[in-house]
Amino acid sequence: MEKKSEARRDIEDAGRDVKRGLEDAGRDAKRGMEDAGDKLKAGMNATKNKMEDTDRDIDLEYQKEKAKEKLK
Repeated sequence: MEKKSEARRDIEDAGRDVKRGLEDAGRDAKRGMEDAGDKLKAGMNATKNKMEDTDRDIDLEYQKEKAKEKLK
């Protein structure tokens, strides 16, 4: 009887570990998508700024826009 209880606890612990792992993976994926979205917005804004003023440095514009997105 004791072995069954121990096995049941092990299974429940494993289930909790899997659940925590999935939650962590979900949070990581969400952060990654948000970061990718911020980079896309920054790139689009930098390109727009470069098109409006061709003397602007596209890399500098991108860094400025990326910094703005991080502050939001």
